[in-house]
Formats: sequence, structure tokens, C-alpha cells
Amino acid sequence: MRQDSVNRGKAVRSARDALPADDVRFDLPPVFGGDDDRRMAQRAEAQWRLARAPHATMPGHHDMATGAAGAFAEHALLLDLRRGDRVDVLFAGAAVTAAFGITPGYLASSCDGGLAALLLDSCELMRLWRAVVPVDAALAGSTSACLLTRGVLLPLADDAGGLGYVHGVLNWKQLLDRAASESLRREVNFALRGDSRHLSAIPESVREN
Repeated sequence: MRQDSVNRGKAVRSARDALPADDVRFDLPPVFGGDDDRRMAQRAEAQWRLARAPHATMPGHHDMATGAAGAFAEHALLLDLRRGDRVDVLFAGAAVTAAFGITPGYLASSCDGGLAALLLDSCELMRLWRAVVPVDAALAGSTSACLLTRGVLLPLADDAGGLGYVHGVLNWKQLLDRAASESLRREVNFALRGDSRHLSAIPESVREN
């Protein structure tokens, strides 16, 4: 171990020991950010804005790469809104299909709290607003796991200039259930206090992630 790592470890322990025993900061697990999730959505929206002509509400569907040709193909969706209230999936990235079970074809309504219901509701909003719709929701995945999903849905014009398509880019992380969350909370508390005797409740694979 390098000397600077040793020094940092000593500094952290000294700061922790200097705090009162009942300091609440060490009763809570650390906060893990979602910067990667937000960055993907921000990059997708930046590409959408660059593709949009001056004074236009939205770019045309030929003006930016979508679906398999897009920069985020694995995490992308392309929806077709040209048939009235009907929504059709023209493209679903492999990661999206694996996580949520979304495949090309008619997008049917569901009551399971999954991605299909969110997409249908978002398309209704987009028909009204003709604007970007952000995604930030806990959704049921294809395996019933709860997935914290972030992303963006971007309107695209059809050949006549009206709303015709939606380009979506999504990212997600699986949330722990209540029992696993409580176990992780205990693990983190023990680790922050330097007590390694109890670091066994959660499998090694989970701790490494």
C-alpha cells in the first residue's frame, strides 16, 4: 500500500474519532450518486438540440441518428406516434429489452408499474407539449426487480413537420429490497466504525459492487 493511502486512512480515522459518539453522520450509509445515468441523458439531449434547426420545435427524424445507428443503441428506444393514439416500438436496444421486456411492435398498456405504462403516459404528454420529457422513476423490470430508471424522451418530427416519433435513451440500476437494504446499512455502519467482525451479512459480490 502506498504511503499516501496510509496517510489518508489515518486522517479519516482521526476525523471519525474526533466526532461525538452519537454523531448522526456515521449512522447513515454514504450517498451513491447517479452521475453516469444523468450524463447519458444529457448527452442525448445535447445531440437532439444540435440536430434541431433554428427556431424549430424539434428536429426531424432524419436529422439525427436513432435506433441501432444512434450513439446509445443498447439503451435506446424509437417510438412511432403517427397512428393516432397508438404507439408502436420501432426499435428497442438489447439492454432495454433484457431489463424491461420491451420489443418492437405495438406498445400495449400494462398495470405492473413497468416501462410500457410510463412510455404511454409520456407520449400523451409529448403530444400536448411537443417538448422533451425527462424520465426519473422506479419501475418494475422484466424479472420483477425494481429498477431506478433515469433518462430522456426526445420528440422528433415526421416528414410533414408534426410530432411523429420519440427517441428515448434510458439508464437504470437495480434497487435492493428492504432486507438487503437493512443488511447493507449495517455493513456500512460497521465499516465506518472500523469494526470488521460483522462484515459478513452481505455476499462478497454485492460488497464489491
